[in-house]
Amino acid sequence: MNWIFCAALAIPLFFASFFLFRLWQSLSLIKKSLARLAKKDFRTVIVSQPLGFFSKTAQDLQTLSELLQQQEQLLLEEGFSLKTILTSMAEGVLIADSSLKIRLANDALASMLALDRSPIGRNLPEVLLNSDFLRAASETFSKNSAQTVEFALLRGNGAEKSERFFEAYSSPVSPVPHLSPNGTSPLTKSAVIVLRDITKLKKLETVRKEFVANVSHEFRTPLSIIGGYIETLLEGDMNDPASLAKFLSIMQKNCERLNLLIADLLVISQLEHQSLPLRFSNFSLQSLASRIVEDTAPSIAGCRASFSFAFSPPNIELHADLDRMEQVFLNLLGNALRYGGTAESPPEIKISASLQANFVEICFSDCGQGIPYPDQPFLFDRFYRVHKDRARNAGGTGLGLSIVKNIVLAHGGTVTLQSTPGKGSNFFIRIPHQKSPSQQDTVARIQNPEPSV
Repeated sequence: MNWIFCAALAIPLFFASFFLFRLWQSLSLIKKSLARLAKKDFRTVIVSQPLGFFSKTAQDLQTLSELLQQQEQLLLEEGFSLKTILTSMAEGVLIADSSLKIRLANDALASMLALDRSPIGRNLPEVLLNSDFLRAASETFSKNSAQTVEFALLRGNGAEKSERFFEAYSSPVSPVPHLSPNGTSPLTKSAVIVLRDITKLKKLETVRKEFVANVSHEFRTPLSIIGGYIETLLEGDMNDPASLAKFLSIMQKNCERLNLLIADLLVISQLEHQSLPLRFSNFSLQSLASRIVEDTAPSIAGCRASFSFAFSPPNIELHADLDRMEQVFLNLLGNALRYGGTAESPPEIKISASLQANFVEICFSDCGQGIPYPDQPFLFDRFYRVHKDRARNAGGTGLGLSIVKNIVLAHGGTVTLQSTPGKGSNFFIRIPHQKSPSQQDTVARIQNPEPSV
């Protein structure tokens, strides 16, 4: 009877143990799965053969795992898209909270502001200390409205310090819930700030204003002279033949000056708008130089200038636009005649050329007063004159060297200056010896080396 009683007791104990083991096994698997999800491991949870009353929990756990996987994939895609957009933007972008702490920033911002470390986690005043900018950022939160501001920053150190101009657009964004450690859910205010470097636009605006002012001044002077003499003649000096001849001669000279200025302005306009065609051909440099000197013989004689040539080899041929290179030679020669000498010493001008491996180098040298070092970086700018009064009296328009630079650049070449004050100047032109693949035999469009105004 004892063994029957033991058997009757053992069977329920066996099933109870088996049930408890299955229960512990299911709970253990669910616990491990929850711990894995808590560690942001969102791989699909599979609870094998759960007990009946755990099957719904297991299904919910699997569904939760799949939803978390989808959300993680969505966040990854959105994060990748956001990163791609921010990385590809030329503008600097940052997101700051109401305490002006930076929460997000792109690489363009760090590059634009020359930051030595990431701005994320730092306060705005640490990254960009400008009162106008910081006031606009603060007003974005206080007024809950978009703000736009322009400001300037100094970049670099010492002699390399330069002023950069920026435009900042700051806009509030809708607050998002953020769980704090104490369990509350405050709404965090944020603002998106877009920073744009407008230094080139500011410089272009300055160039435009200076261009208009210079053109106005250049036209005003000869027109005032012509108008003054016309008024004098109308008041009665037409009856004096000597005065009439003198006044008309002066008026004619100023009319020629206006025509020359207009012609140079048209050339500059065509160069900058890429509408001036270049017609390439082969021609002798020595023949071109000789013809230019012969054509300017009266001016050379008036300046008592002396010339020398040095071509190595003598029969150098250039593949370029003959008319435009003639214009380059005329402008450089005219510049040397005007400024290549002094009152005591007439101009001594040397035109040389040498054939290099890939280019032809042409040099115009003089032994004049040279060009002051502070003026040399601006010598090829439009209307720039080292000696303004002397230049106007000599009849220059202030556009000659700018035209030279544009034409040489259009040929794929370079023009440089070497000058020592009191010891003369050397203008070096390098033109590719062989035509480049982009050059056409008949017409090539000029590339714009300067901003158009």
